Amino acid sequence: MERRFIIAVVLMGLVMVGWVILQAKLAPPKRRGIAPEKREERVQEVKPVQISKPKMRREKIVTVETDLYEARFDAEDAVAVGWKLKRYLKKHVEPPEPIDLIPFTAIYCLQLDFDDPELQWALAEAKWEADKGKLVLTKENPKGTITFRTRLGQLLVQKRLTFYNGSYVVDMDLVFKNLSSQPHPNLADGYRLRWGPGITTDSKKPVRRYGPCAMTVRGQIKRKWKEKDEGEEVLWVALNSRYFAAAIIPDQDLKATFRIAEVSTGEGTVPTYVESPQKMVELIVPGAGLPPNGERVDRFRVYVGPKVNSILKQVEAPGNPIYKIRLNQLINYGFFGWLSRIMLGLMVAFHKLTGNYGIAIILLTILIKIVFHPLTVKSLKSTKRMQELQPEIAKLRERYRDDPQRLNQAIMKLYKEHGVNPMSGCWPLLLQLPIFWALFTTLRESIELRGAKFIWWIKDLSEPDTVWTLPWLGIPLRILPILMGISMFYQQRISGTGADAGGGMRLMKYLPLIFTFFFYGFPSGLVLYWLCNNLLTIAQQYAMNRWIR
Repeated sequence: MERRFIIAVVLMGLVMVGWVILQAKLAPPKRRGIAPEKREERVQEVKPVQISKPKMRREKIVTVETDLYEARFDAEDAVAVGWKLKRYLKKHVEPPEPIDLIPFTAIYCLQLDFDDPELQWALAEAKWEADKGKLVLTKENPKGTITFRTRLGQLLVQKRLTFYNGSYVVDMDLVFKNLSSQPHPNLADGYRLRWGPGITTDSKKPVRRYGPCAMTVRGQIKRKWKEKDEGEEVLWVALNSRYFAAAIIPDQDLKATFRIAEVSTGEGTVPTYVESPQKMVELIVPGAGLPPNGERVDRFRVYVGPKVNSILKQVEAPGNPIYKIRLNQLINYGFFGWLSRIMLGLMVAFHKLTGNYGIAIILLTILIKIVFHPLTVKSLKSTKRMQELQPEIAKLRERYRDDPQRLNQAIMKLYKEHGVNPMSGCWPLLLQLPIFWALFTTLRESIELRGAKFIWWIKDLSEPDTVWTLPWLGIPLRILPILMGISMFYQQRISGTGADAGGGMRLMKYLPLIFTFFFYGFPSGLVLYWLCNNLLTIAQQYAMNRWIR
């Protein structure tokens, strides 16, 4: 083994160990939250900038329970204070408990604010009343409504929420009724509906590709609010994490716009397991004056739940929508999103057959290998021919070592004489890159893999397969990345592109180590796919070598 190779192995090992230790040192502290029964004290922790401050009394709680979630509302402020999903448990918490999508930072969920100062002042001093304290939905009682109401002078405001058993969708009507015999002009300035700041996530640190976003009528996802976005009509606004989302969808007749608002906390550290803890979304609804004894009803639809593609596709806007809202765009599959959804559909179909997402990934890998088998064979043939020409190319390099131009001409002539196209081995790989990237984003973003077990030590395909952690150093031992690196090294040995390769291909021998380091922190579902892909390629290479002999 060459001296440089040994040095490279040692240096990369040191970098890997140092990186793991550094990550452990820089990781935020454990989650610092406030117990649900003490949520009234949260206002000391989150101080809004240029927005009204909620009263946070939290004395009367209204609960809604369905087969999918348990929601909690403050009866006197008419805002959501808890939303636990029964089928999704918190990670890194013992004993396991349902995940609550409303973290302690989110104190404005479904909060109503008026742009008219007089109405807003009256709302800040008012108390809401709920028509019931608890709602339990079952198969026998699949639908129920809770109405919050308050009176602001001569204006009666109602927030009517309709829940459905077996659905993450909630219908919400805002009813404004003029109680006087005179026109009520104050509502002409409009109002805002808010959600946030922050949404619960599985990650300790916020991830840039998640957080607040909005879908405009033009079909563009907006993740930042700018002055040029002011007045742009939207189909929905949402806060989302890797696997979950909370979205507000207005009736398209309202011509609502949006804003992503910033709030500041009085603490120096960022809360853990909270995505975008300082940002919230605002749905801005234009106003109109109310005639004497007139009534206005604005319709909304709220989605609070998992980012499951099949569920999000079925969510529609209330009323008579003109545009498709495409709420499944919350799943960030990237440039090859259409291809990722095909991969997801195949993986879900295999899971229905096997009942195991690990086996589903293996079957999907086999299917992809079968589809691309002709291209793989072509690539292997080209690689073999290039290897056979390496001795003659080495002689040409020695002959024209002082004349690079003539060297290139001689090599191209050699290729032409033997009918070898140096790019023929690259094109098949390039054609497969969209498939690889689509599958990569599918395995990274799909909630179907969250908490999905495979075998033995692989208990969650969305997380690295940590078997054991070295004491004091905090270095995790992970089996799948190591097996993947070994398989890649063996694949190079039998293909002739590893440590024994000559020429420019000699650099390829470092790839197994680099890929092991690169994949060491990846979800085990991704590493499982790459490992299976390597094993199938080895089998193809063996078959090709026997055929060539």
